[in-house]
Amino acid sequence: MTHQTSQTVTTVRRSLLRGALALIGIAASSAGQARNMPALRRPGRDELLFDQAAAFIATQFERQGEVIAGPVSLLQRQYHLGYGQALGLADRLERAGLWQVFRDAAGMRCARRGVNA
Repeated sequence: MTHQTSQTVTTVRRSLLRGALALIGIAASSAGQARNMPALRRPGRDELLFDQAAAFIATQFERQGEVIAGPVSLLQRQYHLGYGQALGLADRLERAGLWQVFRDAAGMRCARRGVNA
């Protein structure tokens, strides 16, 4: 291979690499945007879980009265979630006004009926 041919091949390779890196950058930025918009990422599963949990806690309030002990653990067991996922779901339920999570005098986490329940 001549020197000029090797420079041309190198130039083409660099151009292809820059193009590939640009595409990866676009893909990475799109993935980052998708992470910032969770409702657009998986609306079906998350919304279905939220709706099921809302109905489940309404049933629990009917059975147990005005206070539920261990609401995060309850969500973990019912829906086979990790602690972080259950805590996030509990927070969403609280923001929706379905319950209010608090700690009792002994320090145990509990939930009482919310304003929208």
